[in-house]
Amino acid sequence: MNFALAPHPILAPTYKKDLLKDLTFTLVNGHCEIAPGIELIPAPGHTPGTQAVSINTEKGKAIITGFCVTKQNFELPKEVREYLPVIPPGIHLNAVEAFESALRIKGLADILIPVHDPSYADVKNIP
Repeated sequence: MNFALAPHPILAPTYKKDLLKDLTFTLVNGHCEIAPGIELIPAPGHTPGTQAVSINTEKGKAIITGFCVTKQNFELPKEVREYLPVIPPGIHLNAVEAFESALRIKGLADILIPVHDPSYADVKNIP
């Protein structure tokens, strides 16, 4: 929260503090269940406090990544996957942590929902 309100100058242009001004937050630290079947999963590396959201569904565990990625970060060609199973977000404070978070989230998800993938912009339902 502190970073969002006073981001480092390298990322400050991407933060819209006005969006936060009238909101109330409950701060959490670490992995946490916020309702039955809905969990917050820490996903460090992109920015401080980045989290993914896991939702248990009839079709499995759906995870909204929470960091700046698209399907292309996870659906790599076989010849690339053999040595690089995921590509971390392009904007990150720690590339190794971002890579590890992406890899962990991919391994946990039955349904992966990359938060910045344009294919989700107009869908009414996600499987």
